[in-house]
Amino acid sequence: MAEYDLEKVEYFKKLLKNRVDYWESGLPVDFCIARRTRDILVSRKIVDDFVKSRANGKLTGFLDFEVSKVWQEYFQTYVQSVATIGEFWAIFIQPSKSFIQNFKTFDKTWYPKLQETKEAELDPEDNKKIRSELVELLRKHRESNYWESETDWEWFLNEYLKFLLHNKPEDDCVHGMQYFIEVTAKMHEIVEESGWKIDYQLYNDPVKIWGGQNLVSRVQFWIRARLFSKRAKAKLYSWK
Repeated sequence: MAEYDLEKVEYFKKLLKNRVDYWESGLPVDFCIARRTRDILVSRKIVDDFVKSRANGKLTGFLDFEVSKVWQEYFQTYVQSVATIGEFWAIFIQPSKSFIQNFKTFDKTWYPKLQETKEAELDPEDNKKIRSELVELLRKHRESNYWESETDWEWFLNEYLKFLLHNKPEDDCVHGMQYFIEVTAKMHEIVEESGWKIDYQLYNDPVKIWGGQNLVSRVQFWIRARLFSKRAKAKLYSWK
């Protein structure tokens, strides 16, 4: 079991505050702790924004297919690379050894299985849900640390799958899942084995956890998400 050095963890946190895309090859344990702490904070914030935005849409009378258009645009804006495809998978799936083991059954066939349902179930103009063995596997490994409601999890997972199938080539989708398994899940395993206590409530006090980081570097996703929310609200009202 690799032991961590708290001073080195703080060193990597400082780097990640000011260089959002900083990467340390070899995945040293101290870097993994800092990176996973940051990623968990961001993921929790993103999911909270997802759930609140959908709930607000419902309260103001918007139908799911109208809200769906907004979130398809969201994914189009922020899921740009193989790495971000994998990072968004971490919002929906626990990066666990048990998931990796169970996923091996679908390793070569998961994308073709979804592709087969594209015309029948994934019309971007309707709200039909994907029903398949794969989704049931994902459900068993739902990242419940972020998603309190399984219904919300399923709705947004469906939106993410629709986005991938209609906007990203198969190679990118396959490699994005590999990134989740080989990078994100690997980092998470390293953190668990180090003895570091993973705190999913750090979103309650991010400044304390991150040592008073400045507003600009408090994970740029936050600022972009706020701007996107304003555009999304304006877009929804323009459809009424």
